[in-house]
Amino acid sequence: MTCVPLFIMTTGYLMKDKTYSKSYFIKLLPIIGIYCLAVSIYTFFDVRVINIDYFGKLLVNIFSFSHYAWYVNMYIGLYLMIPFLNVGFKSFNNRRSQAISLGVLVLFTVIPATLSLFNNNGQNHIILSHLITDYWKGLWPITYYLVGAFIASFKKKSNIKELILSIIILDVLSVLGLSAISKSSLGIEYGVLPVFLLSSLIFYSVIQLKVVIKNGWLQKVVLFISENTLPIYLLSVIGDYYWYPILPNFE
Repeated sequence: MTCVPLFIMTTGYLMKDKTYSKSYFIKLLPIIGIYCLAVSIYTFFDVRVINIDYFGKLLVNIFSFSHYAWYVNMYIGLYLMIPFLNVGFKSFNNRRSQAISLGVLVLFTVIPATLSLFNNNGQNHIILSHLITDYWKGLWPITYYLVGAFIASFKKKSNIKELILSIIILDVLSVLGLSAISKSSLGIEYGVLPVFLLSSLIFYSVIQLKVVIKNGWLQKVVLFISENTLPIYLLSVIGDYYWYPILPNFE
């Protein structure tokens, strides 16, 4: 559950200074091209033949953002809003004001999603999910983006061992806590508090690390993966749909 938030926070970390320009809009085209190529590949695995039905299915998959492409659907909108978000966030000329704005976003995107977990524990807790309006909880990608931008300006170094210990403790408490309060703990939203805290801690910890890869071959592997995370993610649906059902047969 932390992978998508980590991707979005990385976007905020790397793109916090982007502004609107002709080149900025043009740079969106390769992303759309990669998306269409990935869709053409996993659509072939859906129909297993290239004919008129394949092209019909391809168009449906492209424009419906099927399979894991919901992320592309979300990212295109986020990408087009990034310069707007950057200007707004930077208009708060001190970190205190930025922290307050993030707090407001967390209040309306993270807390309602967290309170909704109590819905599955009977009518006695149903009022909890309505304590704070949940109308805005769909803005969680913006929350994660601005968290990444906020962390990018951190100057203070933290103890990496303490951060890792905090991540482990939070992870254990999240698993135990979610299983205790909700029957849908395996189907939680990206915006719930445990996922938000865990993702933020992991991201901040990784930023604190100073890793130097000296092996040339390993550098190329890491660079290849980092440059192709989107197609790897989109094409992973092939494994999920065709390999996972086979795995139980090997038990």
